[in-house]
Amino acid sequence: HTFSPHITIAARPEPAPALLATEPVHSEPALPDGVVDLHDRLAAWQPSIGSILLAVGPGGVPYYAHAKDLCHVALAGATGGGKSNIMRLLLAQLLSTGAKVTLADPHFAPYDPESGDDWRPIMQRLAVQPAVKADEIRHMLAWLALEELPKRLERRRNGEHPGTPHFLAIDELPAIVADVKDAPDYLSRLLREGRKVNLLTIGAAQDFLVKTVGGAGGVRDCYRTAYYVGGDAQTARVLLDVKGSVDDGRLGQGLAFLRSKATPTAQLVRVPLASNEALYSLLGGFQPASTAFPLASTGFPQASSTATILPFGKPAGRHVEAMLQEASTASESHDMRTPEQERILALFQAGSDVAAIVKDVYGLTSSGGRKYQDYSAQVQAVLRSALGMAA
Repeated sequence: HTFSPHITIAARPEPAPALLATEPVHSEPALPDGVVDLHDRLAAWQPSIGSILLAVGPGGVPYYAHAKDLCHVALAGATGGGKSNIMRLLLAQLLSTGAKVTLADPHFAPYDPESGDDWRPIMQRLAVQPAVKADEIRHMLAWLALEELPKRLERRRNGEHPGTPHFLAIDELPAIVADVKDAPDYLSRLLREGRKVNLLTIGAAQDFLVKTVGGAGGVRDCYRTAYYVGGDAQTARVLLDVKGSVDDGRLGQGLAFLRSKATPTAQLVRVPLASNEALYSLLGGFQPASTAFPLASTGFPQASSTATILPFGKPAGRHVEAMLQEASTASESHDMRTPEQERILALFQAGSDVAAIVKDVYGLTSSGGRKYQDYSAQVQAVLRSALGMAA
């Protein structure tokens, strides 16, 4: 017998080709780690009306937008998530470009000793002093919705430029809606019609549900820019135009989801820190020696006298208003004014005549008698002095 076994030899497997050293391994760029300070960005770039920094994306790529493309801005998220920092980031840039800003905030403080945030650089550039009390906020909203908005719409109908971009910044929006009568109606009108005439809003709230901020649900569609720093899933779905949940516990303290013209699909971004140094650089002011200091201890300029005396009522004639504003910016005249004189000028600029001013300031009920004549002479002296300084 012949032994002839059948042997099958399997083919040797080809070795996997080694990666060439010249072939890069691709990976998705990540968001910058740690704090991104706006102050550091200002060394190579400055805000302009066409270039407002919104956030920084993966790989450190900045997202910019034209001021008008911000349209209405919603800042949504739980307390401590960073809404105030986003507000500072936007307002500081807008003011530095020449845009007008008014601020309504029932909890406003020029300096926050707990966080160390100095709001005075922003405060000194506002169109009017911050509205804090409920009555002040009501007057501000009514002025913008019932006077400024119609004026701008009229200019637009006449083929004229409607005016410089004007942003109404509102913090603690739910508290304002709860305490200020007609606030939802005024805000709804500004949201629906203001975009056409550069009258825009920036609102901050823990959530933007109808039961919290008032108005109809469709009004929320007017927010073209939305930051979300966590807290309410329904708000995220509405403002970011997403389905499901976007909060995985990382949001806040610099991390946010942003939907804007620069990011039509909501993206996770890092929001730059609007540090005091950044505000001083953009808006002026003096850096304090320490983070804890009394307000009167520095030479930081206070809110402009124009903001102090500009009321929310009917303005005086343009010529008189211009002279009053010029006079009010003279530091020597402002230092010498008493609160009574400031009140007289404010009422006059609002359109009150001498008799009405005397009754308001001095509490007189009639326009006759020696006392009225004396007070009337004092009022006229204040007005002549102010107009004479302006001339």
